[in-house]
Amino acid sequence: MSHAINVTADVQQALQIAQHSAEQRHSPFVGTEHLLIGCLTTDLVQKALAASGIDASTLKKAIESELGALRDEPLSAKGVSPQVTKLLERVAAQYNVVNSGYVLAAMLQEPEPYLVPILAQFPQLNVKAFREYVQRYASDGKVISIDSIGGKTKKSQQRRDNLRDVPPHLRPQRAKTSTPQNPNLPIYIGLGVLTAVLYGAMVAPAITIAIVIVVGGWVVSLVMHEFAHALVAYWGGDHTVVEKGYLTLNPLKYTHPLLSIGLPLFFLAIGGIGLPGGAVYIERHRLRSKIWNSYVSAAGPIATLICMIIFATPFWSGYVTWERYFEHQVQWSSLAFLVWLQGIAIVLNLLPIPPLDGFGIIEPFLPDDLAFQLRSFGSIGFLIIILMFWIPDNGTGFHPARTLVEQADRMSDQLGVEPWQISQGYHAFRFWD
Repeated sequence: MSHAINVTADVQQALQIAQHSAEQRHSPFVGTEHLLIGCLTTDLVQKALAASGIDASTLKKAIESELGALRDEPLSAKGVSPQVTKLLERVAAQYNVVNSGYVLAAMLQEPEPYLVPILAQFPQLNVKAFREYVQRYASDGKVISIDSIGGKTKKSQQRRDNLRDVPPHLRPQRAKTSTPQNPNLPIYIGLGVLTAVLYGAMVAPAITIAIVIVVGGWVVSLVMHEFAHALVAYWGGDHTVVEKGYLTLNPLKYTHPLLSIGLPLFFLAIGGIGLPGGAVYIERHRLRSKIWNSYVSAAGPIATLICMIIFATPFWSGYVTWERYFEHQVQWSSLAFLVWLQGIAIVLNLLPIPPLDGFGIIEPFLPDDLAFQLRSFGSIGFLIIILMFWIPDNGTGFHPARTLVEQADRMSDQLGVEPWQISQGYHAFRFWD
């Protein structure tokens, strides 16, 4: 920052909340979107919005739905973005003392693209009236002069002093590092998996081969699926994927205890359904256009399709002859089942149901209010999929689950994989049956 800026205590509060918001979303820098969330927590802004009949928490919730998802382990932010610095300097040039109301008014005066459809949901918001309320009722109170914001060079004592004016329930918690507490943990996990595989190869080789091929191939396809999302997001303008470590083929970067491990294994156990389950958090408001949102969503299923074609290479190339198949039946049948799993993952993921990629592809072209409402029901998307496969099927008429399975069968058949090979691989993997 080129010169010191006089800010009120509520701006300090907003900056602290903004930093916490950025860290929770693994954003490397505090952006204006995070500062916007921070401003919405201050008493001055909440009262100014209430004067226009707007609930600040409702507006805050609408904005947060557009940002990256919250992570279990926050990532320390490196400081504020140049956009935040320029914003504060612009407000400081207009007012002697910068408070949260002036900052928010400046952001509302020239809203960023992602904010325009959100503000359209609050037609009663008048920026001029909001600013006039702030000018009339704002009290400078305790004024702090700052010449750097959110940087790591601040002394811990200064940081503690700044936090004294922040309500306890709004104070940011100490950010956890995204690196495991034990740096050797991935090595221990790898050694544990290797030991289990070697033991299984001696005790039950057929079962071990099936599990290694199916689960190992599924992890590879998961990584490629999520890497494709991240790569296209980087091309589209979300460069935070680099800082978040997503432009890598390390599966540990894409794992989420529930989405990546729990749900997929649950689906495989109950019926051999290939549910993709990675965890890449794209900050879609950073993408250059709506079409890039579609590209990012479509990149995952395309990567899964490429994996499916590669896994099926021995079949469609003619390498797996009748003799070779029965010479290593468990190996080839498990690979056939893995190919089919890719097919069912593709058709499932292309369903236009939030939060699946199929919905992400069409979402940018839906009316903003409709897209917002549908996205809010994303938590029940997986429940809908489960119910589709639990609906009784009498073999006649339309049945959603049977239709999806038939589509996966056709895709596998086009790649030279026979249904009976898939069935044998299915039973080889589900050895407990």
